[in-house]
Amino acid sequence: MSSARSLVNSVLGLILAAAVLPGCISNDVRMFDSTVNRPTTIRIVQAMTNGNVLWEYDIPVQHSLQINLDREGEVELFSVNPEKPATSFSWALFDDQGNRLSYGKEKLPGLPIRIELALRPAPEWPEGYTPPGQQNVPPPIETLPANDESE
Repeated sequence: MSSARSLVNSVLGLILAAAVLPGCISNDVRMFDSTVNRPTTIRIVQAMTNGNVLWEYDIPVQHSLQINLDREGEVELFSVNPEKPATSFSWALFDDQGNRLSYGKEKLPGLPIRIELALRPAPEWPEGYTPPGQQNVPPPIETLPANDESE
């Protein structure tokens, strides 16, 4: 009897969660990495226009960006409904150790979108890193103009 009650409580809990959290559960999650040899910029653009950029993010080198697309009324634990355009998305930036550094949530117009990946010129070094061979290099010596002693 207690196992049947436990099962009923579990099912009721899932139904309640589905009723209370519409649009909060999504299985449409993308992860993008930026490396020294592949520094990456992500753009979300409207698919129906000539690339109208809705959002853009330059992922720092040795970091990852996670994008989670949310669709209106979506409560799909095991599937993604690609026919329904996303109405918002959440993003999170992670360092190379997997620590979340920043995050946010952005609204979308509810129209079809496209995620574009662009590579910046490589190599791109992480902030504060000096590449080998450039460490302890003295600054260039300025040459002074020669004195013209003929005057």
